[in-house]
Amino acid sequence: MSNRALSLLLSLLYACGGSPSSDGGDGGGDDGDGDAIDGGQDIDGGAGGEPGQIDTALGDQGWFDMPLSISDAQVDGDGTAVFLGYDSFGRLLADGRWETDGSAPGFRARLLALGPQGHVVEVGESTTGYQRVRRYDSRYQPDLTFAFEDASMAGRSINDVLVGADGSTYFVGSKDGKLSLSKLTPSGALDASFATGGHLEVASGLGALSGKKLAWAEDGDLWVGCDSGFTPCITRVDAGGTVDARFAGGVVVLEGFGPRNLRDLMVDTEGRMHVLGMIDDSIQVARLAPDGTLDASFGVGGIQTVAIDRPFGENVEFRKLLPDGDGGAYVAGDYSRRESGSIDEIERKGWIVHLDQTFSADGRFGGDDILVVDLNRDQDPALVFSTVPAVAVWGEHLLVGGSVRNASGVIRQAGRVVALWK
Repeated sequence: MSNRALSLLLSLLYACGGSPSSDGGDGGGDDGDGDAIDGGQDIDGGAGGEPGQIDTALGDQGWFDMPLSISDAQVDGDGTAVFLGYDSFGRLLADGRWETDGSAPGFRARLLALGPQGHVVEVGESTTGYQRVRRYDSRYQPDLTFAFEDASMAGRSINDVLVGADGSTYFVGSKDGKLSLSKLTPSGALDASFATGGHLEVASGLGALSGKKLAWAEDGDLWVGCDSGFTPCITRVDAGGTVDARFAGGVVVLEGFGPRNLRDLMVDTEGRMHVLGMIDDSIQVARLAPDGTLDASFGVGGIQTVAIDRPFGENVEFRKLLPDGDGGAYVAGDYSRRESGSIDEIERKGWIVHLDQTFSADGRFGGDDILVVDLNRDQDPALVFSTVPAVAVWGEHLLVGGSVRNASGVIRQAGRVVALWK
């Protein structure tokens, strides 16, 4: 199999002379097949394109910029894609308009959740390192009715956030080696009716336990993805903060999954829970029964393992599992390469794989299983560090957002989003 990512990169560099365009455009000429890697291609945007191509009818030839880095993305019920930046929000409205708003200064935002009435919740850290939570109204102004106290989460990490239909906010993380799940009322105070004073802590005989991801179950319970060391596990919690009896007050280990940390949770259109993991460099997706056990009708014993012929470096990270709307899914992450004997990264780019309804890689992107995404639109040779933690399905598009930095990761050059046909 040809190394598609490298051949397309070479053709792109040949077409644009190896230098960025003087007007700050995509810097690319016609590379022959228009695939959306490394920032350059020519397609007739707006009328539909091949999977992985940039829709040049949107934004600035398919690109959108934000100050500093981007860490998360969600799509609300009105079809607006919201991107969370280091100190700002970017919004791609359903009609294709792009808007940005500033958020709290000195607030290193990293997690995003969307709630009812257009509310937006962001989780981050203050410049002094404390966990901070802020809520904004539908105009992206600070919601002064949300009275969160930083001290209410003292000693607790926050790894994911979810907002209920009533405006309640849930956080999952860890405290003193236990899984920690906390609930705030719509006004931002700890919900005293939830578990013990608003906090649930779950211990495990596995050792130190950390909550990683949250998702809604079909009956309104919370799925909580967690891990202990490199052992992925799962539990369910009801609205009152009680662990589902089928989990014996604790967690169910996903046997045969990993041994790498649990990466993401996904509920499909039929309400079935899926868990993203990895083994070596292969994708693993588990489908779970309501009691947390593996669904034996899926894959092999409940786990589908997908080996991909990857055209990139040695350090691979799996980050997102997203439903495609047709019974399949997208898996997204990034990879990095280092010079031999060095700890400094010389390259980091994103990647996306599409899985069909059987959760097999189907070569959607021009016949290849994997699409490499480089947010270094201008092909600046100094900007080789391109992380893609923010991926969203937006209508007929995949939106990929992240940051572009120099190799040391010190200079945060830009937060960028690119719109690809899915």
